[in-house]
Formats: sequence, structure tokens, C-alpha cells
Amino acid sequence: MTFEEWFLDNFKPHSWMFSKESIQKAFEDGVVEGLKQQADREWVGLTDEEVLALWAFTAMTGKGWLDLYRMAEDKLREKNT
Repeated sequence: MTFEEWFLDNFKPHSWMFSKESIQKAFEDGVVEGLKQQADREWVGLTDEEVLALWAFTAMTGKGWLDLYRMAEDKLREKNT
């Protein structure tokens, strides 16, 4: 039995969840396979040097913690997509 068959046989959607048909369509369209491939990738974090560079830039420009957070978020997104 494939994962798809097991999932469709065992997943009992509630009224607020997707229908069995929409789940089947997600499998057919490759959405689920894409999610599995994405989950199988190894996460790439920031190096110590990258963290220090972001912190130094924030400190030198007078930017706040939220700016530092946003810059780190952007850098991580860039490295992991």
C-alpha cells in the first residue's frame, strides 16, 4: 500500500477540513510530493560570521531588533529556497 492509498483510506476529514476529493487532487497535482521533497531537504542556518555581520550592521545603522530579525529572516529564506 502506498502512502497515498493509506492516507486516503485512513484520513477522515472533518467538516472544516479538505474533502477526500481535494486531497486526491493534491496528490495527482504533485502538491504532496513537493511538500515531501521540501521536508526532506536539510535546513541551512546562518553561520556565526553571518550573524555577527547582521548584528554589526544593525548596531552601526541604529536599526532595532525587529530590523535585525527581518534581515535574518530574509537571509534564511534566501539560503533555504
